[in-house]
Amino acid sequence: MIRSWRLFLVVVGLALLSACSFRFLYDHSDTIMLWRIDDFFDLSRDQRHLLRPRILTHVQWHRDNEVKAYIDFLHQVQLRVHKHLNAEDLPWFYDSLQPFYAHLARELVDDALRFFASVSPRQIDYLKAALEDENEEFVERVAMTVEQRNARKTKMVIEGLEKWTGDLDRSQRERIAAMVAQLPDVTADWLRYRRSRQQQFVDLVSGAAAGKDVREPLYEWTTRSRPDEFREFFAATDAMTLAIDKLLSDEQRQQVIDTIQKWIDDMQSVLRERSAPRSAVAGEH
Repeated sequence: MIRSWRLFLVVVGLALLSACSFRFLYDHSDTIMLWRIDDFFDLSRDQRHLLRPRILTHVQWHRDNEVKAYIDFLHQVQLRVHKHLNAEDLPWFYDSLQPFYAHLARELVDDALRFFASVSPRQIDYLKAALEDENEEFVERVAMTVEQRNARKTKMVIEGLEKWTGDLDRSQRERIAAMVAQLPDVTADWLRYRRSRQQQFVDLVSGAAAGKDVREPLYEWTTRSRPDEFREFFAATDAMTLAIDKLLSDEQRQQVIDTIQKWIDDMQSVLRERSAPRSAVAGEH
């Protein structure tokens, strides 16, 4: 369950890149989370009935206690983008996200443990297979040549960036491609890291299902920050982010700020309504 909250935050992050509505995601967050949990555990009917009302309670808690902090955070991001990013801004960004994860983990840990205690051996096997399915894209990347991986990464970076900035010109695209080519290639190492983290999660679920106390290890697993073993790669991506920021025109920078404002407006509309997510009205399908 905690993993799915982090996955929901990832979904929100992806929506930022895809121009999807935060309001839509929030109104349907209970359904989104149930889908994601079911993807990993093949939920029984009893488990669905157990989880849905608890998720709705946590969504209400999140609206009442966390969304305002997200708005404040995004206002700060706007100011930093407006002033042009500097070397202090990116550590600030990552450090600012950690409390959000920590608050969610503390809020959800009891219900997560209750759910894990209901997981059967068949569902643990299902979880293992589902996690490995999640790795398929990374397995494909490892099999690519370096040139193919760079081309793919360049495409992803440019397409993601243009969701914020609008169209980049030819010179900007070429300079970004050159920067991506200089990044350390950690694809195989990252796949090994993912699998290690996934096995830790399986062990935590299995332990909880067997009656072990995994509260603190689960909290630590959920809130772990950027892994030290990839410090060089993260430093290179941070440097690339600052270099890309310098490439932006005034119009592109303003579009980034305006896009963030749309999210702030969406979040403020969520705060104005204290009702449960709309998908709850439809009930279980």
